[in-house]
Amino acid sequence: MHRRDIIRSVAIAVFLAAGLVLWPHLPDAPPVAGSVAQPTKTLGDKHLLAVQVFAATFRQALNDPDSLQWVKVLSNDDGALICASYRAKNGFGSLVLSSVAYAHLKASQDGAFWNRNCAGKQLNDDTIAAEYEPNLR
Repeated sequence: MHRRDIIRSVAIAVFLAAGLVLWPHLPDAPPVAGSVAQPTKTLGDKHLLAVQVFAATFRQALNDPDSLQWVKVLSNDDGALICASYRAKNGFGSLVLSSVAYAHLKASQDGAFWNRNCAGKQLNDDTIAAEYEPNLR
C-alpha cells in the first residue's frame, strides 16, 4: 500500500469517527414561527446522514472522484456499519467494480474485512442516500 493510500484511509477513518462522535450532540433546528411542528429526528435520519458523510468522504479519496458510481450502499440502523459496492476509475483509467466496508471506525477495501462485517447481514439499502451526498469540498 502506498503512503498516499494510507494517509487517505486514515483521513477517512478520522473524519467518519469525528462525525459519528459529534452528530448525537448536534442540536435540532429551532422551530420557525408560524410553521407546522415537525417530528423530532429519528435514528433513521442519523443513519442516512452517516451514509452521506461516508459517501462524500470516500468520493474525495478517489483518484478520479467524478468517475464514482454507487452500485449498492447498505448500512445498519445507526450508521456504524456501511457496506458499499461501487464503480470508479483506477490509476490506469479503467472503470472497475470494487467494494468498501466501514465498521469499527475503520474503512477498508479488504475482502476479509468485508466478509467479517458485511456478508450475510440484514442491512438497509441506502444507495439513494449515498447518491445525494452533501458537498464537502
